[in-house]
Amino acid sequence: MSSHPLVSVIVPVFNASGTINKCLRSLLGQTMRNIEIILVDDGSTDDSGSICNRYARSDSRIVCIHKPNGGTASARQAGIEKASGVYMIHADPDDWVEKSMLEELYSKAVEEKADMVICDYFVNYSSKSRYISQKPSSYRPEEIVDELFHRLHGSLWNKMIKTSCYRNNSITFQKGVNYCEDKLFNIKLLMDGVNKVSYIHRAYYHYVQNSGSYTGNENPKWLSLFNAYQQEVTELLRQYKKDYLVEQVKADKLTGMIKHPAISEEQFKEALRERVNWKNVTISKPMRLLIKIAEISSLKLAQKLYRILERLPH
Repeated sequence: MSSHPLVSVIVPVFNASGTINKCLRSLLGQTMRNIEIILVDDGSTDDSGSICNRYARSDSRIVCIHKPNGGTASARQAGIEKASGVYMIHADPDDWVEKSMLEELYSKAVEEKADMVICDYFVNYSSKSRYISQKPSSYRPEEIVDELFHRLHGSLWNKMIKTSCYRNNSITFQKGVNYCEDKLFNIKLLMDGVNKVSYIHRAYYHYVQNSGSYTGNENPKWLSLFNAYQQEVTELLRQYKKDYLVEQVKADKLTGMIKHPAISEEQFKEALRERVNWKNVTISKPMRLLIKIAEISSLKLAQKLYRILERLPH
């Protein structure tokens, strides 16, 4: 591998032995060859660590880091600190990418002298996939922040970012926040590190919908994870004079509670006390109705209705 790869790909790994092979095959099969792939084994208790080691032995472009379990944010941060590419992108071990992804995103970044290049993505379900457009309404970084709370995904896996934007502005992941940690990171980047944003109207990344994931709807720790995120993002938005987005975060919490069956009536009532200003919120009519049902009748009824709606054809 060249001593100066053009692109670093950071893959946080935790108990992903069943999926990581497909992910790594898609990365190693990229048309761009001058890359490095940084695998961060975050204290896996399955065979993920040994799988990472095996790939690292077979391909010099792979760097393998083993660390005690600290959550996704700490794993991503460990990868960032090790990365040496001119640009950087992240991938999750459950997912996979199209073979031209890195080459085409990098070419776009160089051609337009962009600090960040955004692309579309696929959501892959068990029997179908859905194309998700991520074209920003504006290319001004501070306005893209607003869209991260409405229409654009807050992830790092569909955004190639110039490494100097991280390093020159000392932008790091927030310790202890392992829900929407990439959205928090993107807010900091867009407000303090990124000047030029570009977009490619093509989907390269395949996000695999997994109900058993760390932040999936069956996660009993979801509320504590969201509360940690809410505290940090509220502080950050107020720091950047975007207080109006705090209302969206409150609404997102209520939406999440409808989706998570482990949430109790008491926990929902406590969240309602935060009092959302609905004028500053983007929310679907069905979800707004479900929240109203939970408020005046029963959370469990609203959760049941949500599961019924989810089973209907979209």
